[in-house]
Amino acid sequence: MQLVQIRKIVWYQTRFFEDPIRFFANMVFGADKMKLCASFLDRNQDQLAILGEDLKYFPIREETRVSGGREIATVVIRVQGTKATKDVIFGLEERKGAWQIVGVILDLGRGQQQKLYP
Repeated sequence: MQLVQIRKIVWYQTRFFEDPIRFFANMVFGADKMKLCASFLDRNQDQLAILGEDLKYFPIREETRVSGGREIATVVIRVQGTKATKDVIFGLEERKGAWQIVGVILDLGRGQQQKLYP
């Protein structure tokens, strides 16, 4: 058992030194939720054209709660482009053991929002 723990520590250290920001984001926010949100952003960059090109993602906040026996999460990712930086708010729900996107909103600031999905 101790050997497995040592291998885990080495693996975590390797991942930390390769990309420390992504390492901590996965630890804090949960890799599965972040991958799902990043995948959505990658596939829908045309909807984020107002931000410009060369988009970068930064996790800001993640909140998970149980409601009516279901796990529901809200994930906020800051998206930075060459023209602007805005927050994208994801609504997620766990169904059959996997997280699924149920809604996505682009926060335009000053109380304005743009619905990206559905």
